[in-house]
Amino acid sequence: MLQTYDEYSNYALFPRLFYLRNMSKLAVAIIGTGNVAWHFSRIFQSEGHSLVGVFARNKEKCETFCREFQTSKIESLSSIPSNVDLILLAVSDEAIEDVSSQIKHSALVIHTSGTTGLKALSNERSGVVWAIHSMRKGIPSSYKQTPFIIETKNESDKAIIYQAFQSFEKNIFYANSEQRLRIHLAAVVANNFVNHLFAISEKLVNDSGITFDILKPMIDAHIEGIHNTSPVQLQTGPAIRSDNNTINQHLELLHSQPELMNLYRMLTESIQKLHHKK
Repeated sequence: MLQTYDEYSNYALFPRLFYLRNMSKLAVAIIGTGNVAWHFSRIFQSEGHSLVGVFARNKEKCETFCREFQTSKIESLSSIPSNVDLILLAVSDEAIEDVSSQIKHSALVIHTSGTTGLKALSNERSGVVWAIHSMRKGIPSSYKQTPFIIETKNESDKAIIYQAFQSFEKNIFYANSEQRLRIHLAAVVANNFVNHLFAISEKLVNDSGITFDILKPMIDAHIEGIHNTSPVQLQTGPAIRSDNNTINQHLELLHSQPELMNLYRMLTESIQKLHHKK
């Protein structure tokens, strides 16, 4: 089971959290200017923390980012201000280990990847904050329902993270690197793969001269349903019914699109295996 905020919400378990709630807001430095950097910068500023500077290899993008968030440009990883409490690495997964090794600072250093282990950070104080949220730069969100998955090298540094995301503390869950990777896999299937299937559905219905809007009430009803019922219990369709006549008609329609036909067949077989259908 994932640990939640409530497990750390009394003084006996987590005395430093109560101390931090009464201290001044955090000073934060951001490394990167992409989607995650943009969203986390908005979160930190909305929480009242001080965004003291941003570093990025692309100077033009860094200057644009700094103007938007009214902060300063950090010239190098070795010149991060000494008063910084938290350093956020919003960089590609491949760059995390290299960037971490170049930071010689006493602040807590965290990355935001769902798949990169905590061990990629070589800093004495290190952690992870992964938001289960599709983040696109320039598209704001309230984040109120967003789960934040955290991990820290040192137990005491959990308190810094709770302080950084205090408004979202009920949505914070602790998971180790292996658990986080499994959650990320599930998120890719639930979000990225399902959205790809929506895109395929949109093209299929558009090819019939009808807009995708005709399917949206069904989609909305299904999304609403999974809030109260297991997706396993909500499964319908020709695959679970073993309606071979309908399945064959669909496959015939897809005969000129072999890749899509194979995808349809594969998903049908997967549904039937999950529900023990022959």
